[in-house]
Amino acid sequence: MKKTRLFAAASVIALAFGTSAIAQDVAFSLTNDGEATLTEMHLSGSSDPSWGPNVLDEEVGPGDSLDVSIDELEECEYDVKAVYDDGDTEEVFNVDLCAADELTIEDDDEDEEEDEDEDEDEDEDEDEYEDEDEDEDEDEDEDEDEDEDEDEDEDEDEEDEEEEDEE
Repeated sequence: MKKTRLFAAASVIALAFGTSAIAQDVAFSLTNDGEATLTEMHLSGSSDPSWGPNVLDEEVGPGDSLDVSIDELEECEYDVKAVYDDGDTEEVFNVDLCAADELTIEDDDEDEEEDEDEDEDEDEDEDEYEDEDEDEDEDEDEDEDEDEDEDEDEDEDEEDEEEEDEE
């Protein structure tokens, strides 16, 4: 009797919150508009921070298309992560897979450009530190040179005094 009430209560709650919990099968044509081979595609519910498993049955070469079927999606709106054989990834957010007949993903190399920019920034920072170190070394060298000059001046002064004393 308790199980029946629990089931009835769960049914009422599901109806009250709509039918988004009903699984749906989707099919679409995936086109790789990049220059590298698309090796994996992962999905994540738009509110879920983790990526699901690879949904591709095979790789998709540059300019090629593949028919993709996914059974029993729990929602329609997903974030899509494409992984390429060159290590680059692309993420497309809030894609309605239930309404999509075609999905084209382009490897725009922005990730690689960002990595290169970060590397350049790191190199510039290292150069700045090296320049600062060189400046400090130069300052120290100048100080040493000044000290040596002062010592030489003192030695000359002492010699001059000694000569005057001898005369």
